Amino acid sequence: MQQNIPPERLVEVLKIPYLSITPHLISIGFARVSKDEWNWQDVSSPFVRLYYVTEGSATISIADGPTLHLEPGRLYCVPHHCRHSCQCLSDNFAHYYLHFYEEVNTGPSIFDILKLPYEMEGDDVYAQFFEILLKEYADFRLSDYNPQHYDTISGLNQKINSFSNLFPCQQMRIQGFILMLISIFMSHSTAKPWTADKRLSRVLNHIHAHLDQDIPIDHLAQQACLTTSSLARIFQKELHTTPLQYINRKRIERAQLLLFTTRQTIQQIGYSVGFSNASYFVRLFRKQTGMTPQNYRNTTIHS
Repeated sequence: MQQNIPPERLVEVLKIPYLSITPHLISIGFARVSKDEWNWQDVSSPFVRLYYVTEGSATISIADGPTLHLEPGRLYCVPHHCRHSCQCLSDNFAHYYLHFYEEVNTGPSIFDILKLPYEMEGDDVYAQFFEILLKEYADFRLSDYNPQHYDTISGLNQKINSFSNLFPCQQMRIQGFILMLISIFMSHSTAKPWTADKRLSRVLNHIHAHLDQDIPIDHLAQQACLTTSSLARIFQKELHTTPLQYINRKRIERAQLLLFTTRQTIQQIGYSVGFSNASYFVRLFRKQTGMTPQNYRNTTIHS
């Protein structure tokens, strides 16, 4: 398989602690839809979407990114928190779908570390992966393909509970299939530029491991043996943001996930992602997502 990460950097990149990824299945199924049934605008969710197309065509337009042309025999991946719009172009668009989220852990997400391609050349074996899971776990099918309906907190909670109630061996089997599918994209991925800078790698690993705690910027600078101004310049160059903005964005993303995977109160979630001031948490959450944490939980993930 093609490997876009230079061999001399591969081992170093893989030392970054993201391999603890634990995917949790939300839904899997096979859909055959028409133009009127698969046209959704401005979709964004805290989970990953995988598609394998068998018939017809459609597009997925990534915000600030490419427009994907979905064609038969190809595999597609839409990362979590990736705002996008979908449009069916044919009267008979058939595809397998699989939605999963990454369990909250103390390391960065695989999508923070690697730039995975959005699409891959397909293979019949990929369809078999979907078909095996679909036959064994038919209860995870969607009853409605509209994100405004299936991305509800109650609907997602039901799916999450269904997965949690499976036997460990069943969970491992599902996770194994999901990891195999993700590994296909990983094999053609590129390491994000910041992984080449050991100083920045140390800082980001520290941030992800301590999102529930106070993270002083001067302490991050000490971790990297830099001044705070030098650290700010590196963040701006590699991540196009400031250290504080990055920390807050990752805290809010984790809070989004916790809002529909746990029964914690809004205040508890705010504390668990490092906000000691509940009002500040709500204000920042609204700024990033367009709604308050309570509205986010009570309405839909689709915003």
